[in-house]
Amino acid sequence: MVLPRLLLNGRQRTDARRIPFRYPVVLQHDIRELPVSTREEAALVDYYLSLGCQQFVGNSVSVFSALLIMERWHAGRFATYYNGGNIPLEAFMPLYQMPWVFTYNDWSAGTEYDYMVKAAVTSGIEVARMKPYCMYSGSTSAEMYQWFLSKGVTIIQHTPAWKDALAQEGARNREFNIKTRSHLYKSDGALVGTYQRIDIPILRQFDQYNYALFTDCDVFFRQQMKLIDWGTPLPSALGMGYEMDDNFPYNAGIMLMNMGYMRKTNQAFIDWIFAQKNGLYYEEL
Repeated sequence: MVLPRLLLNGRQRTDARRIPFRYPVVLQHDIRELPVSTREEAALVDYYLSLGCQQFVGNSVSVFSALLIMERWHAGRFATYYNGGNIPLEAFMPLYQMPWVFTYNDWSAGTEYDYMVKAAVTSGIEVARMKPYCMYSGSTSAEMYQWFLSKGVTIIQHTPAWKDALAQEGARNREFNIKTRSHLYKSDGALVGTYQRIDIPILRQFDQYNYALFTDCDVFFRQQMKLIDWGTPLPSALGMGYEMDDNFPYNAGIMLMNMGYMRKTNQAFIDWIFAQKNGLYYEEL
């Protein structure tokens, strides 16, 4: 018996029924009608259809689905899984490319940050073997923009809907914050660059990922990054690095994001940020 499979944007038959989903989905019930005589032949047809459809959703615990997910990701095609967690098969076939995202803005061009981000991207690709994404603000003719393209970085140009509200709130206690808290308060560009990571979960480029890694550009990767190596349970919202001691405040420069949860709560989080009227500085809750 071959169980029904989800074929996204697949060809709909007259006896197929639609089910609610974020993407156009067809639930196929009629694969058993195909002229196959054995379970293995049916599985081959199933695999072929799942590999060729526009988008695929599977279960990461299933070896069958895990192979499809990894093969589709390797080919640059949409694949995801509905059960959360990691892909157990990755422990034996480390083919999963963890999505890694960082930000780059023109206000830091020509500074030491350019050298840092080049080291981060080079080690992220060649050592950590991740799939790099850059939330980029600036000119497409800039030297760093062209360098990112040459390294295969997926560039995402995104202007947050809350950009003007951020600038307005950032001006509230700017001088005091610059003197006592951080140099990042000194310009609207620096603030946008810092807060831009809030919008990562709502970017369509990350729809297929259950988890994504965000880091600042001043990092260097020393080994392959595999989601399965992060242990269990994985963060229910996000996991953050810490500065000197394992206590508050944590370092927002390294975050493992639960994309589903953070996507669902993104607007509520943004509303909370701007409802505080505190000049964008948040004490321990």
